[in-house]
Amino acid sequence: MLWGCPIYMVGKYLPADEVPYWLELYENQPWGFRGLDRVMSKTALQVCSSNSKLKPNTSVMDFMWPDSYRDGHLSDDEFAGLSYQERESYIESATLTDQQFSLLEPELQIRYEKRIIQNAKNII
Repeated sequence: MLWGCPIYMVGKYLPADEVPYWLELYENQPWGFRGLDRVMSKTALQVCSSNSKLKPNTSVMDFMWPDSYRDGHLSDDEFAGLSYQERESYIESATLTDQQFSLLEPELQIRYEKRIIQNAKNII
């Protein structure tokens, strides 16, 4: 995400006169942080595997910086700052704290509870 938010929200946060500056930044660093992190992590994996024995199933992802939103580890304060659409997306893959659950709108609470029940049925 070049602008740090979903594409549908870019117009809300980015004035049109700033677009050329952002495009220039993108030209200088086209992959962004995640892409560069992946390249550096790949290099770290190769160096570590050539110098020592790694645990089985060690992957590039083990060397990358975690993304709290994607990994489902947002703090309660970070969660409180999410929009409705972001919360809707976040509850599909994350485990919420009691505080985060209490911040959800009633329909999202029901969807979250249904997902938890379905996951429990899948393991039983």
